[in-house]
Amino acid sequence: VPNNDALPNYSIETAEEEDATPQTFNFVDQSDGAIIQRYWVFDDGEYVAITDPDVHSTTHVYQSPGTYNPSLLLIFETQRLKRVFLSESLVVE
Repeated sequence: VPNNDALPNYSIETAEEEDATPQTFNFVDQSDGAIIQRYWVFDDGEYVAITDPDVHSTTHVYQSPGTYNPSLLLIFETQRLKRVFLSESLVVE
C-alpha cells in the first residue's frame, strides 16, 4: 500500500512588529497530502482544531511571556497521524 501521507511542513511568523506581550503569531501549514484535519497545539494550554481540509492557517495570541513549543498534528484520509514540533522554541517577552 503506498503511503500518500506527506511530511508536515509549516511556518510560523510573528504578526506584530514589536516584541511585547500579548504577542500574535500566524501559523501556516504548507504540507502536501490528503489531509482532512489539522490540530495546532500552542503549548500554553490552548489549541485549535481545523476540520476544513481547505483551511491551512490560523492565528494565535500568546497572553503571557514565556518559552513555548507549539506543534502541528495532521490527520490524513488514511487515518494516519503525524505530529511535528518546532525545531526552535518561540520566546514571548
